[in-house]
Amino acid sequence: MFFVAGIRAIPGEILDAGALDGATGWRRTRWLILPLLRPTMFFVLVTGVLTVFQTFDAVYALTKGGPDHHTDVVAMRLYSEAFEAAHPGRAAVMAVVVFAVMFVITVGQHRYFRDRTSYEY
Repeated sequence: MFFVAGIRAIPGEILDAGALDGATGWRRTRWLILPLLRPTMFFVLVTGVLTVFQTFDAVYALTKGGPDHHTDVVAMRLYSEAFEAAHPGRAAVMAVVVFAVMFVITVGQHRYFRDRTSYEY
């Protein structure tokens, strides 16, 4: 839905100008639509990565890590270390490492998508 909203926000004049310049469907997608969707891609990727690292409730409610920890996720491992295994120090270190990994991923995505997109012409 985010990508549909992002595509609909692209002014039609830009796509028409690309068509007038002879851009085919693939070239318009590659050189016009995808660069103009950079802010949308950044938002979706950052929120997706953060959601993956924060998934806990569904796994805990449905499987509690599953047989032999096959559905174990990072947040579930943190919970089990802190409360089930009674190792709060180890869980705190794991939480700091998870934060550092999420921070590095977010900064990396921000640097990759840092070019500002403007619809001004």
